[in-house]
Amino acid sequence: MKNVLRGAAAAAVASVALFASSAFAQTGPIPLPTDSVHGGSGLIVSIWDTTKDISMVSYLGVDYPAAQPGTLTSHDFGLLSGFGTTFSTSSTANLVYTVFATKGFGAATGTGFVTTGPLGGSLGTPPIPNNGNVTAAISAANSFIGSVNNSCGATVPCVSDATQAVPLNTAAFAGQESWGDTYNGALSQASASSAVGTALGFFSVVKSGTLAGNPAVVTVFGNETTGFGQWLLTAGGNLSYSIAASSPVPLPAALWLLMSGCAGLATIGRRRKAALTA
Repeated sequence: MKNVLRGAAAAAVASVALFASSAFAQTGPIPLPTDSVHGGSGLIVSIWDTTKDISMVSYLGVDYPAAQPGTLTSHDFGLLSGFGTTFSTSSTANLVYTVFATKGFGAATGTGFVTTGPLGGSLGTPPIPNNGNVTAAISAANSFIGSVNNSCGATVPCVSDATQAVPLNTAAFAGQESWGDTYNGALSQASASSAVGTALGFFSVVKSGTLAGNPAVVTVFGNETTGFGQWLLTAGGNLSYSIAASSPVPLPAALWLLMSGCAGLATIGRRRKAALTA
């Protein structure tokens, strides 16, 4: 079985226009991976300054079941609330971001997660995350989201900086070692983050079974026709997910000549038939 798929049902995604930014509301608190009502955790964006220990975390109003290949559609989430004020003293060059959601908890019920990663599909190339990595990533997500909710409750976004009630480098800081861009080391194959202004790919990483050492099933969001699904957080704080349309592949000149020749033969055949019946 191939571990890398291109979202079998994602062909339908390509035909969906980019929705208006008002379709999803940024709310709080964030549903946990064990939330049975939401079917897993909420889809959240984490942004942090790598030099100033400033971060913000926002629940995007989408839950794990809706953030799947073939289900998540192109969407403009608009300007993230609080982005400008949170990072008013930060250089854009120092800001990084990730987007993720998870389902379940522990080896028994933890089934998978969706995450940003390098655009181009490198999460699906060896070494591929294994089932143990999935369990560890979900455990880290459960702890991180719980800390964010405990610190901020329904406040959106959850900000960690010197002016907030959340102290620096607490468990709610997005850039901390027990979370960051590898989910506490669970995603050692590649970084889940990228600099603000740089597009990220999107992946589903799901357990293939119960053996921790076996490779997980990695699905790349997108399809063969339109290419990779991608997230982009601009320097101005606008977040969007899209699957860029591919350019039509031009037909070789020889094929056009062949088609013209066939059309000419068809015309001659019709004329001969008309002459015989006249």
